[in-house]
Amino acid sequence: MQHNSYRRWITLAIISFSGGVSFDLAYLRYIYQIPMAKFMGFSNTEIGLIMSTFGIAAIIFYAPSGVIADKFSHRKMITSAMIITGLLGLLMATYPPLWVMLCIQVAFAITTILMLWSVSIKAASLLGDHSEQGKIMGWMEGLRGVGVMSLAVFTMWVFSRFAPDDSASLKTVIIIYSVVYILLGILCWFFVSDNNNLRSANNEEKQSFQLSDILAVLRISTTWYCSMVIFGVFTIYAILSYSTNYLTEMYGMSLVAASYMGIVINKIFRALCGPLGGIITTYSKVKSPTRVVQILSIIGLLALTALLVTKL
Repeated sequence: MQHNSYRRWITLAIISFSGGVSFDLAYLRYIYQIPMAKFMGFSNTEIGLIMSTFGIAAIIFYAPSGVIADKFSHRKMITSAMIITGLLGLLMATYPPLWVMLCIQVAFAITTILMLWSVSIKAASLLGDHSEQGKIMGWMEGLRGVGVMSLAVFTMWVFSRFAPDDSASLKTVIIIYSVVYILLGILCWFFVSDNNNLRSANNEEKQSFQLSDILAVLRISTTWYCSMVIFGVFTIYAILSYSTNYLTEMYGMSLVAASYMGIVINKIFRALCGPLGGIITTYSKVKSPTRVVQILSIIGLLALTALLVTKL
């Protein structure tokens, strides 16, 4: 980063924190499935439907989010996305009925995916030139993980201060997330600049979208290999999302202890293992991302099998 580097680092941190924690209410089940069922009155099937609704809507909005990043003001989009997500969280804290929760999940997909996902990545990338992209993206992921991890640990600590049957525990967690979203949205308005976006738009060569481009990409075998790897990773994420419920029902852990384990599994390890994978690929004797993926996939399969065998 060149001129005014101090402000750029602050901007990168704000964008990273916003992009990271913005999904936590949409993925509330990952840590708080049992409290959701207990205090919000949803069955496990209904909670699954809530998550599926967000997932389906997210799939629809991922592609057009790139167009949003190219065509609209980054500052306005990120600020609006965070503040609206916070307001939706305050509505969620009222423990609404199922149909309202489903509408909230669709709205979450609009704010976090359509309005924020690609916009935050591009806004961060514009904080440096081409030679700095690796550093910026690396720091973005690291800061994203730190933000998610810190807020998750803090909210779990707050949750543990309440009595087990106090419905205000989950409500307070949701309100904390909502307030943080709104505050981050306000910070984005003051720190995220549109000048970078406009300068990039003037310098980049514009090309019209063509269907043949998609067909050309689909004919590349690497596209399908990468898709299978990503599918496998998201399958693991889906499995780990049940960790809190599984540890409580199968291993007899208390809700708070299982929730802390859920944070370690879904937040802390996720924040640490991404950079660690890059270090292993770069500095180990393997030196091959493909080989590292293969080895770690086998280790993951063995670990999941061992987890099942221990309770058979």
